[in-house]
Amino acid sequence: ASAVSGMFHRMMKAAGTGVDPISSEAAPPKTEAEKAETSRKNAERAKADLRADLEGEENNKATSSFGFAFPTIPGFTDGETVQKDKETPVPQSTSPTAAGSGATSPTTAGGVTSSNAEESKPSNSRSRAEFQRPANPKSALIANGWIEQQRRSKMRTVWKDVLASLVEGRKKGEETTLWIQRQVVNPTTNQTELEALHQIPVKWLEEVTYFDYSADNRFTIKVFNLQEEFIFRCPKSNEAAQNWVSTLLSARDSKPAKKKSSKSRSATPSEAGRENWDGGSNASAASGASAPTSPERRRPSSSKPKSKNRVAAAAAKPRADVDETKQQTSRGYPFDEEKKSGESTPPPEQAPPVEKKHRSIKELRALAHGAGIQTHGMERGELEAVVAQIEASQQQGATSPTAAAASPPDAEKERRAREEQKLRAAVEKDRRAKAAAAAAAAEEEQLRAAAAEQTRKEEEAARMQEDKQRQEEEQKVQEEEHRRRIAERVHAQQANARKQREEEERARLERERVER
Repeated sequence: ASAVSGMFHRMMKAAGTGVDPISSEAAPPKTEAEKAETSRKNAERAKADLRADLEGEENNKATSSFGFAFPTIPGFTDGETVQKDKETPVPQSTSPTAAGSGATSPTTAGGVTSSNAEESKPSNSRSRAEFQRPANPKSALIANGWIEQQRRSKMRTVWKDVLASLVEGRKKGEETTLWIQRQVVNPTTNQTELEALHQIPVKWLEEVTYFDYSADNRFTIKVFNLQEEFIFRCPKSNEAAQNWVSTLLSARDSKPAKKKSSKSRSATPSEAGRENWDGGSNASAASGASAPTSPERRRPSSSKPKSKNRVAAAAAKPRADVDETKQQTSRGYPFDEEKKSGESTPPPEQAPPVEKKHRSIKELRALAHGAGIQTHGMERGELEAVVAQIEASQQQGATSPTAAAASPPDAEKERRAREEQKLRAAVEKDRRAKAAAAAAAAEEEQLRAAAAEQTRKEEEAARMQEDKQRQEEEQKVQEEEHRRRIAERVHAQQANARKQREEEERARLERERVER
C-alpha cells in the first residue's frame, strides 16, 4: 500500500509540474495547452495504475511485461512497427531491470508488439543485461536480453543494439519463437517503442554456434534454407553468449524429446498386455506388441497347459504307430490301408464317445509335429484328419499295448528322419547367415551415409569460411581503393593550391616591377 501511495504521489507531483514522468530525457518547452493535456494524461495513467495494483496479488504475480504469449506467424516479420495500445493500461512491470529497460513483448494478433507508456526509456544502455530469465516462474518468457547484431550499412559492417526474447509456445498451434526487436522513437508521439525485425521459430534453427576465438563473444544462428547467418555478440559477458547458445539449443531439441517420451509411454500398456497374450511363438508376441489387447482376443489360461499335455501325449505314443502314420501320409492316402485292413480284421472294442473340441491351427500343427509329421502345405481339413488318426492310434495303443510293443523300429525311416533334421538345420543356418550379412550390409550403408554427411558438412563449413574470407578481402580491397582515391584527391587539391599560390606570387612580382 505504501509503494502504491508513493507511486501515486510521484505521478500526481509530475502531473502538477507538467513533466512527463516516463521519459528520462529533457523535453522541449511546451505551451500551456500541451501542459494541461499532459497533466490530464498523467492523472488518468496514475488512476489506471492504482486500479490495476488494487486488483489483487494474484493478478500482479500472473502479469509481467514479458508474460504474454507471442503469436506464431509462419515466417519472418521485417520492419513491422509497434503500435501503442492507448485504451487498455498495463500495470507496472515486475520483471528484472533489463526487461524493464526495454519494451514489452508482442501482444497483438498480427505479430505486433505494444509499447506501454509506463516503461521508461533507458538512460544508459550499458546498464541493461545481455541475458536474464524472468522473475515470474509462470511466465511464458524463457530468456531475454539486450545484445548486438551485425548488420550492413553503406558498404560497411555495423553493430546495432537489439532486444532478443525467447518465448515458449504453450497454447495449441503456438511455437517456441525467438524475437529480435530494436528500439525506436515514434516521431508522432515521441515515445520509445519496439520494432520487430525477425521472428524465428526454434524448429527452424539448423545450427547455433559459439565462436571461441572471438574477442567480443560472438555466436551465430543458422536457419534452414537461408544462405546468410544471423551474427550476434555479447561484448560485456562471455557467459551471456554461452547461455544464449545453450538455451537456444535446448529449446530446439526439447520438442522431439517430448514426442519420443510420449511414444515410449504409449508403448508401455501394449508391452504390459503382451503378457496376457496366449501362445509361445514370436508371431503371437509381435501381434501382442502391435495391437492393443482386448478381451475377445484373449484365450483362457487353461488352453495353454492343455495344448502342452496334448503335445506330450502325442510325443509319448509308441514309435510303431508314428512310423505307420508317416508312411501312410507320404503315400497321400492315410486311411485307405486302414479301411482295407478293417475289412479283414475284427473291429476293435468301441471306445466311449469323446466330445469333439474345436482346435486352432496352432494346436493341430503342434499335435502333428509332436507325432513327427511334417505339416507344411496342409490345410485345416488335412490337419484334423491327421490329428484324428493320431488320437485313434493312441487309443489303440492304450487298449493293446502288447501289439504296439511287438512292432520293431524301422532303421531306414529313422535315418531319413535324421537326414531331414540335418537338412532343416542347414537351411536354418544358411538363413541366419544371410540375415546377418544383410544386417551387416545395412549397418555399413548407414556408416557410409553418415561419413558422407559429415564430409558434406565439413565441405560446406570450409566453403562458408572461404566465402567469408573472400568477402573480407573484397572489403579490404574496396577500403584500400577508397583510401587511394581520397589520397589522390587530396594530392590534386594540394597541387592546385600550390599552383594558385605561385600564380599569385608571380602576379604580385609583376605588379611591383610595373610600379617601379
